[in-house]
Amino acid sequence: MTENENIQNPGSALGEAIGALMEISLNKYLSEIIETYNCRLISKGQNLKTKKETKLLLYDNFGTAYNIDAVVANEAIQPLILLEYKYIRDKITQLLKAHNIKFDWGEKDREIAVDAWAKFEKLRDEEKYAIGEEMVSEIKPDLEKAIELTLDNTTKREVSRVTIEIHTNIGEVKTFEFSDVNSALDFLEDFTIEEILDHANSFALFDKPEVIADDDEEDDPSYIVEEPQAKYSKRRKSH
Repeated sequence: MTENENIQNPGSALGEAIGALMEISLNKYLSEIIETYNCRLISKGQNLKTKKETKLLLYDNFGTAYNIDAVVANEAIQPLILLEYKYIRDKITQLLKAHNIKFDWGEKDREIAVDAWAKFEKLRDEEKYAIGEEMVSEIKPDLEKAIELTLDNTTKREVSRVTIEIHTNIGEVKTFEFSDVNSALDFLEDFTIEEILDHANSFALFDKPEVIADDDEEDDPSYIVEEPQAKYSKRRKSH
């Protein structure tokens, strides 16, 4: 049995390798963009005792850790932009075909996965990095625009949504969303604890929530840009 056949999940190994190539290409490209704004890209954490690299973890107010692909930070190492990298399988399939590597096998087609991993491993380093560069070439213009808009303090900004999160002393949490600041203030002025107990407008268990998404998010989710100061999580409206 060969070394490639000994790999427990060659399909997963190939997917991880492709993702790593994309991250390398994006990190290199982003580092050049943000240098103009005296920012730095951080994609690894550090063990304070051993000084060894670790996964990049950010913590919320409750101490829950989240694994982040990369962060754009200012000179004080304060996070300004969170980055999550994703690739679209169909696009990778086309790229790998140029190297005679099949990336669209069935769930139980282990032999095809083993063969794909073996062929990928035989590629020269420059060929592998070229795959990563080609993966991100299409999104570079839009990504650069999104990054620069966020880091440029002269960019005109308006409030598009206000989220109010109410916590009670017994651990209950309820979220209310509003389209503008005035509506949120009106809600707070009239707020009573009964609002927490009123479930008339709450979703039932199997209701499909309303999702707020960008027009082109489903077309090309190759990257996601978030500002850590505001949560862009897709939440159910409770008001």
